[in-house]
Amino acid sequence: IPVIFPQFNAFGPMKSHGFARVSTWEPRGISGDLQKGTITATFRLTPNELSKKMWGDDKSFVYDYAVTVVAPTETKAGLMKIDSTISNTGSKAFGFTCALHSYFPVSDITQAAVSSVAPWTVEGIKYVDQLKEGKERADKICTEKNKEILFDKETDRIYLDVPKLLQVVDKKS
Repeated sequence: IPVIFPQFNAFGPMKSHGFARVSTWEPRGISGDLQKGTITATFRLTPNELSKKMWGDDKSFVYDYAVTVVAPTETKAGLMKIDSTISNTGSKAFGFTCALHSYFPVSDITQAAVSSVAPWTVEGIKYVDQLKEGKERADKICTEKNKEILFDKETDRIYLDVPKLLQVVDKKS
């Protein structure tokens, strides 16, 4: 999953989506638990030539990223869990935005949906509609009215304050 850091989209002075997705991450380890059916791979990103060129050489950080895959069982679906920790290891404060730019295969986009897992819901959360008219971000803020996110037309949205657990549902398969 491409990692967007330290800037999402064009919401800042640097190239859209920052440098993390095109940087080389240091593999930190792989661990697993056969009894639980899990495997975890961990990676680390620290300042490099590209980050210094795009973000300046005055920022010191450690970005730890872990991907855990849990195998499905007879009673539970498999899942993937992502943990990200960004630490400022310098003395100067800095702001950033980040995102995971995921892509999931589905049989028919018009039959796919994204929904939350109880007790959370997507209904009522705010999003930025990138296709909506308006020059300012505030002009494009909308509220999700459905219990699941549907894709019945061209969609380019940035969801804000999303629930902790989401699932992609392929209604055709």
